Amino acid sequence: MLELVKTVKIQGAATQCYVALHPQVKGISGEYFMDSNKAKASYHAQDAELAKKLWDFSLSMNNLP
Repeated sequence: MLELVKTVKIQGAATQCYVALHPQVKGISGEYFMDSNKAKASYHAQDAELAKKLWDFSLSMNNLP
């Protein structure tokens, strides 16, 4: 079990590191990546109204205008 947790922790930042450092994706912006591959974001991730609600909620939780 401990080995599984260790593997998950190591792989947890793999996609972020890939997108930040790999020359193959240099200059790509505004895309969604999953498992180090470009992917289609979920319906909810593309919902502008839901994004605004989340943004407003986040601001209110941090006492920001």
